[in-house]
Amino acid sequence: MIELLGYKIHRELRSRSSAQVLLATQVSTGRDVVVKIIDPEITAGEFDDEAFIGETAIVASLNHPHVIRIHDYGVQDGKPFVVMDYLRQGDLTHKLAKGLEVQELIRVMNQLSSALDYAHTKDVVHLDVKPGNILFSDQAAAVLSDFGIAEFQCGKNGAAERRTVLGTPGYMSPEQAMGREIDGRTDFYSLGVVFYQMLTGELPYRPDRGGNVALRQARDPVPQLPDQFSVLQPIVDGCLARSPEERFALGEDLRRKLAEISMEGIIPKAVVRSEAVTTAEIRLIQPPLSEGSSKRSEIRGRRQTVTSRTLLSRGALAILISVLILGGSWYLVERAPGTANVLFSWLIPSNTPSVEEAWNTAEGLRSDSNQSLSAIVAGYSRVLEIDPEHVGAQAGLLGAVEAWKSDIREDLDAGDLALAEVKLNESFNLDSSDTDLAILFEDLADRRLAESLLEDARALLQRQGRDNVASSASAIQAYQEVVRLDPTNAEAPAELDLFAQYYADLASQDALAGDVTNAMANMGRASTANPEFVGLNSVREQIQQAATLQAEIDGLLREASRLRALGSLIDPPESNAAERYQRVLATDPENAIATQGMSEIIAQVQRRFYDLLSLRGFVDIDRLIDRAIAVGLGKASVAEFKSRYALERERVERVETLIAGAEQLIGQGFITEPADNNAVATLREALRLDPGNHDAEQRLIEAAERLASVAHEAHEVGLQTEARLYLELALTVRPDVGEWRQLRDQWVNDIKPDD
Repeated sequence: MIELLGYKIHRELRSRSSAQVLLATQVSTGRDVVVKIIDPEITAGEFDDEAFIGETAIVASLNHPHVIRIHDYGVQDGKPFVVMDYLRQGDLTHKLAKGLEVQELIRVMNQLSSALDYAHTKDVVHLDVKPGNILFSDQAAAVLSDFGIAEFQCGKNGAAERRTVLGTPGYMSPEQAMGREIDGRTDFYSLGVVFYQMLTGELPYRPDRGGNVALRQARDPVPQLPDQFSVLQPIVDGCLARSPEERFALGEDLRRKLAEISMEGIIPKAVVRSEAVTTAEIRLIQPPLSEGSSKRSEIRGRRQTVTSRTLLSRGALAILISVLILGGSWYLVERAPGTANVLFSWLIPSNTPSVEEAWNTAEGLRSDSNQSLSAIVAGYSRVLEIDPEHVGAQAGLLGAVEAWKSDIREDLDAGDLALAEVKLNESFNLDSSDTDLAILFEDLADRRLAESLLEDARALLQRQGRDNVASSASAIQAYQEVVRLDPTNAEAPAELDLFAQYYADLASQDALAGDVTNAMANMGRASTANPEFVGLNSVREQIQQAATLQAEIDGLLREASRLRALGSLIDPPESNAAERYQRVLATDPENAIATQGMSEIIAQVQRRFYDLLSLRGFVDIDRLIDRAIAVGLGKASVAEFKSRYALERERVERVETLIAGAEQLIGQGFITEPADNNAVATLREALRLDPGNHDAEQRLIEAAERLASVAHEAHEVGLQTEARLYLELALTVRPDVGEWRQLRDQWVNDIKPDD
């Protein structure tokens, strides 16, 4: 089994020629993740580690609710790897096997097109949109995975520069298949193929006798959907147009067209399914008419809060049976009760005055830019109160919510944080379970922190000026954090360039004056502000021409060695080994001793960081990260620290929330029921995230004792079956309690034969 530092590998999920995909647990967080080990030979021995790291960093920076999250990446033992979310609900193929309503397919298209729009604004082209790369979260949201990792490179103009023809035949656009220049419109072509396949069960273009799909694409017209789905043909036409100029240029255009079609109210109430309905499912649909129940079962029925059986009318049963008789591998199943002699029912908007009046009011609210989301939602909700199956209102409700979230993101990017917060709070009040809002709230918090840092840096510079070394170091650190928190901010990079220019000029003046010591110190500060600043090379050459340079470098290296021996790696400020090495490297980037010294300091600081992380020394970690940034320890290391730190804080907060929730559930009596929200399951999850957590273990003991207490009470009032049930539940939580096992055996022996 492959080993990966920091991860416990469990099993292989799948393997293909280019990569091995594994299920693992991230040791530092306890989180289940997917690890993708990429075969570096896929590019004929020309795999570029730096290009892989750079491209994966771009993908990892994507922050969108419908884009897979990447937690870690790198190259270990020559094997490139990527670590991402583990989504247990499977991919689109799995979903279709179980059945998806057409409205759900439309929702999936809205979510995927939104994800592609976002990726394209970041100059990322997916290149391989297909069912296997469309996953589903626990909230049933579509998530786009495998963003062309190691398979594309973004050019300056945003178009992908092809290294070779990559992708999945049958899903590739004509220009992609022919190796021509591509842009985001190729992704919408692939999305159109997926849409067509979802509705029909087959690809729009089949290979010719020579196995060539591209010839079919170039020669054949865009295929037509079956009659029952003809209303959705404009979506297929807009995605599968042969020329990119004739396709949807933006996912927003696709979503607008879907909303227009939905509001016409003629989308079929059908379930699209890729597996045959089984006889077992038919038996579950209609129970025997003679099914009776005892008094005890009636009591249990009243106690049961959730039923797993869905009852359909005999008309729907007849439809399912007719589907089985027809056979085949792609099925359309009637969703709601209807007539038994048709396969589809069509939703026609009601013409009753009350529905029409409510619909017109809702549409009026939607078109009024001054209306709140609450008012718009209330308008569409009123329509659905009158006609629960009103497709136009359903689509309008979804479209309004999605548009509102899009507006929030635009407000964030525009810097209007107050307006974004107002809209976010309104959205949260309407639906606190929307996972998109959690991400938007995080973005808002990041932008607010960035604004606060900017204000502090401005004030510091105004009071102290750039010539104050300590205040300048703090300002540089603040601006670098702003760049991380808000990549769209223009002020912070500009200020960092000004710092680099300021200290480069000072270094140049020092070099001309023969003051190599101060020249190297100022050069180090300039490099810390922006190591890529274009003016540094010429100043570096000036310093290198100084006759006393080598003596200065030797002195700095000796001083760095002495400070390392004292343990002063990155602290205290202005008197640590890292700063000495950085001064050398700012002037002599190829210096082997300084390079090796910095590598060893990074390794030692990393060990210290993980020691603190295991001890949850969060205050010390804050200090360590601040110092790592100040001494220029390296963007990759700092990014790793911040990422791991954020995950650990998130894990700790999650565990605390779970334990608090479990305590509340215990108080309410929800020990093992309902299945999806009970104290025992909640505490088990807390212990999975934090094995050995004392509070969780104590609450689990408390829950088990509560179950045992209920068992005693039931036994005393003669409810023997219930007593044994609760005692068994207590033993599943704490099988080590011998007293309970003995009591269970005693109660079993006390049962009379006729019981």
